[in-house]
Amino acid sequence: MEIKLEKVQKSFDKKQVIKDATFTLKQGEISVLKAPNGAGKTTVINLISGLMRQDSGNIEFDGLTQKDVCIIYGGDKNLYMKNTVDENLYYFGVLRGLTKDEISDNIQKMKPIFTSYDKLKNTLCEELSHGQKRIVSIFSSIITDNKCIILDEATEGLDQENIDILVNLINKIKKDVIILIVSHDILFVNNLDCKKITINNSNIYEEVDNEIN
Repeated sequence: MEIKLEKVQKSFDKKQVIKDATFTLKQGEISVLKAPNGAGKTTVINLISGLMRQDSGNIEFDGLTQKDVCIIYGGDKNLYMKNTVDENLYYFGVLRGLTKDEISDNIQKMKPIFTSYDKLKNTLCEELSHGQKRIVSIFSSIITDNKCIILDEATEGLDQENIDILVNLINKIKKDVIILIVSHDILFVNNLDCKKITINNSNIYEEVDNEIN
């Protein structure tokens, strides 16, 4: 599976935000989109997910569709806080067209990568820590069969312990999905085994061995 952007451009009110974006996101690798706030990261993920259309250029999907793209936003935007972890998992699974039996089977298959599931499944999401909410959101995206997971500001509000848990989880699931992490946390990015994609003055380029490709 892969998502390929070729010469994608996007402007707002005649101001060019994205210029000739050309890069590929592949199953089995972690890609990180890094840039300062306001540089266009949100625009890129909205284009990939279909929430926004490009002005020109192509976005091609091989082995998946835009409906298979899941964006996990920072903060508490991904879960219903007054519902339990399990209730959230089944709700989002049904929204994706899965039966309850299929959701249950997926949970059982994926439990080894979410070691806190049995402990947290009956907990209201409003009672979870920030890091736990992040992990539950990712687990939800996996068991609902999304093929591309976009983590927006992946480490926002996380302490080092939860960052380590997040990295471990990402490394375990990357062989089966496309992963795009959006971050301006340079220390976090530099500690990941990943492909780095940088936005600079509306230009987007892939970095190879600390050199511009």
